[in-house]
Amino acid sequence: MEGVSIIGRVVKILEEADVETRFGKSRLAVAMISDETGSIKLNLWRWQADLVKVGDTIRVENGFVRSFKGQLELNVGSKGKIVVVSRHDHSDTKLFHHRLAVWRPYGKY
Repeated sequence: MEGVSIIGRVVKILEEADVETRFGKSRLAVAMISDETGSIKLNLWRWQADLVKVGDTIRVENGFVRSFKGQLELNVGSKGKIVVVSRHDHSDTKLFHHRLAVWRPYGKY
């Protein structure tokens, strides 16, 4: 499924690893995001992994969903982007409600 847009909260980072891809070695983090309808794994590649933290509310725009090992996973490819809608500041439990960070592929600004 392509053209997926969703807003959800990052509830946990499930794993982080360096993986071998057809393009060479790459960093992968898998986050679990949820909203009132359920939850889904979100694959965060390379610098995307540094963009989101547990507790953040994020918006994925124009992502795509694929099945991997029998489970649906959300991905952000070259046509999509990730926006941090609000960031939970764990040091004093403040919640910041403004656009803090946006990831877009090169040349898409």
